[in-house]
Amino acid sequence: EGNSKLTVQTRADASSAKVSYPVTVYAMNSGGQCVRRQLLLSDNDELSFNLDPATYHIYAVGGATDGDYILPTLENAVATSVITLNSEARHGDLMTASNTITLSENESNTLTLTMIRKVMHLQNLVINNVPTTVDAVAVTFTPLYDNLLLNGSYTTTSGEYGVALTEQADGTT
Repeated sequence: EGNSKLTVQTRADASSAKVSYPVTVYAMNSGGQCVRRQLLLSDNDELSFNLDPATYHIYAVGGATDGDYILPTLENAVATSVITLNSEARHGDLMTASNTITLSENESNTLTLTMIRKVMHLQNLVINNVPTTVDAVAVTFTPLYDNLLLNGSYTTTSGEYGVALTEQADGTT
């Protein structure tokens, strides 16, 4: 282990109420090799790595539980690794973050990762204040992405998704 200490803490971005746990944190060297992978289970946890002096790219994925997602391992993680949904699972509240830090010899550093929510699943859609003369509304979601990557970006798009909303029996929505 190196003699430079890196402490990582997570925070939700301004539009998010809280961080989705667990958070899996990856530290990759400038060559793209993953040198550390560690888990934060709650906001009370503190994560610290002892690393050699160098520049590191830090990636985090929040809300990816073992039963629902397959995350890259220490041995196969790269920035463009796909976060895979298990076949029987439904998407949950995923968040990602990334940052870069340069560590010096015998130095202690703290890095805050601002977790950003990634929309993966639409559970409910309600449109209010529709004029009384309107019986139905169509909503189209685009772009749809095939995969979410470890670095927080998306892969190719796979079209769009349309939803037809009709007036409820009570006439309210």
